[in-house]
Amino acid sequence: MKRLGSISIGILSLLVLSPNYYRAEQAPQIVSELVTSSPDASFDKIVEKLFNNNYVILAANKQLGFISFRTQFEDNSNAARRHVNVLEGTLLLRAATSSASRIQVKLTLSWQESNDTAGTYRSGVQHEADAGWYKNFFNMLGLPATPPTK
Repeated sequence: MKRLGSISIGILSLLVLSPNYYRAEQAPQIVSELVTSSPDASFDKIVEKLFNNNYVILAANKQLGFISFRTQFEDNSNAARRHVNVLEGTLLLRAATSSASRIQVKLTLSWQESNDTAGTYRSGVQHEADAGWYKNFFNMLGLPATPPTK
């Protein structure tokens, strides 16, 4: 029994002291863009574009260059099926130079779907939104977009 305790302590020590090899996937990379405009003007412009495109601003702090936002929209392609997408995101804005700003964006997508004829309800979440969502987001802001690298 004493030997089993020694082995257990040894294994626990290895787990605690060793690097984390047990990770299943890499953390998603944040999409970044370099935008040439003054940092203050960019922040105001981004908040205005989000608001004008039916995004709900959850939090915004100009001094920190932080904007948190959310929007949802329904796909009405079929009267019996209701599909709602919810896009949430965080945007960080930093001055890169005196005339350029660095914008970093992280998008998360969730959805809900109900089917009247089958009486079913489904939902799902994507921790990292697909490249197309980033492209559409940057297009909405009027910025050139580079799809996220995975």
